[in-house]
Amino acid sequence: MTARPHAVYVLTSSLAARRMFAGHGRLWRAANIRVTVISSPGPDLERFGIDEGVETVGLPMERGLSPLRDIVSLYRLWSEFQRLRPELVECGTPKAGLLGGIENGTALGGRLDWRESLLRSIHCMGFA
Repeated sequence: MTARPHAVYVLTSSLAARRMFAGHGRLWRAANIRVTVISSPGPDLERFGIDEGVETVGLPMERGLSPLRDIVSLYRLWSEFQRLRPELVECGTPKAGLLGGIENGTALGGRLDWRESLLRSIHCMGFA
């Protein structure tokens, strides 16, 4: 028996998880996909995990430019990916796409580790 595929969704805002992905957890579970959502910590992320039945990881990320904090976030993201070992990573906000792309190696033009796929899609441009 093979392991369930594991998808990780990376978002900067925990509010984005609840607003943009409401209802998706049931679809992922029905498809037998293990899902982890990584986002800034907060009650919206916790509520999303409970409502959707998915794993959540609170990882502080600044929405604006903050080079030193971004380096810390990048290291924390790398650590989480090493622990989780997902087959698919989707980055749904601009900062998450930048950090996830660098961590994955695709922003540098290469693959640095085991993952098969990285998706970058901007879901949350309308949120202030």
